[in-house]
Amino acid sequence: MANYTGKNPFKIPRPIRTPGGFNVEILAGGKVLTYQDSQHQALDPGGSHRNVAMPAAGAREGHWFWIANTANGAENLVLQQPDASTGLATLNQNEAALVFCLADGAAAHATGWSLFAIFTIAIS
Repeated sequence: MANYTGKNPFKIPRPIRTPGGFNVEILAGGKVLTYQDSQHQALDPGGSHRNVAMPAAGAREGHWFWIANTANGAENLVLQQPDASTGLATLNQNEAALVFCLADGAAAHATGWSLFAIFTIAIS
């Protein structure tokens, strides 16, 4: 289990901006996330259920993604481990998930990523 060191906290005295930190996309097929992708993903499955695989080799402990299903119909996003076959979560229309990496160096297999929670959201 991870713990903080007890050292004085790092303080940020101004707002944080993350250019490129938010992706809005209509999918035409499955999506494989990488560590270069935005950590906030607003994904519309584009008319069909779509698979979204987490990043593979070189997983970084503490990395996370907030993934929202912005479908305008009954279309699911199926979140998967890096092996693209082991399920992590299924997001229905108007749901979002917070997923995070638990282990450094997770290869392309069914380990490394965990689901924190699925949230019901209102898309505007």
